[in-house]
Amino acid sequence: MAHSFKRAAELFRAAAEGGNSKAYKSLGYMYYFGTGVTQDPEYAAELFRLGAEDERAKSEFALGFLYYHGEAVEMDHARAFTLFHRAAQQVLTDAQVFIGRMLAEGDGTAQDVAKAWFWFTLAEAQNPSIAAYYFSKYDAALNSNLKQAARLRARLWVPKS
Repeated sequence: MAHSFKRAAELFRAAAEGGNSKAYKSLGYMYYFGTGVTQDPEYAAELFRLGAEDERAKSEFALGFLYYHGEAVEMDHARAFTLFHRAAQQVLTDAQVFIGRMLAEGDGTAQDVAKAWFWFTLAEAQNPSIAAYYFSKYDAALNSNLKQAARLRARLWVPKS
């Protein structure tokens, strides 16, 4: 099995060097976890950064996660929020949930529970159970008119292409 991971790393490396920005995320995770390569979280962060420069949602999310937790980069919740937001606009559900939670808590950004409700509503289509958890958690923080307005905005929302 280790041999096939090494081969996968070689193929992802070749693809990344050839300009395939999708390969940055996969190779980044291999370096982050040390799968088929020597573990190197700092190099993983660089690979995620390269993918994020090409607006690859999963690379943006992975790099945001590193900034949020201060792994291999200096902790920076505002930078993490920006990266999660870019990924969320590309319909990455995990990012939509993460920025919703950050907005609801005022973590890395100004607190805005109405905007959080909007992002939880978008995430609901792909992950209803996690959205239900957050709807329940922040239910008392918004009146029904603001909830209804957030749901309407979500129905009318057009993802970034």
